[in-house]
Amino acid sequence: MVFGESTGAGHMVDLRFDTPSLIRKNMRLYMVILSGLDSRGGKRTGKRGLFGLAAHIFKRLVVALVVLSVLLAILFLLT
Repeated sequence: MVFGESTGAGHMVDLRFDTPSLIRKNMRLYMVILSGLDSRGGKRTGKRGLFGLAAHIFKRLVVALVVLSVLLAILFLLT
């Protein structure tokens, strides 16, 4: 239900897929990557000051790691 509600949101990037788990045989992992413009306004866009800067850097690192992981997975599948 949670994943179904976001399908009509019109994100620029909307990738959804599942993959077998390497931990358990009968378990599958479901991954959703959504990206788009932030239209929330000033209150929810982030904290100010040092904490806000650290949170901003952390978010960028997480996005970079996710993109790198997806690219490595694609390269692994192609070989």
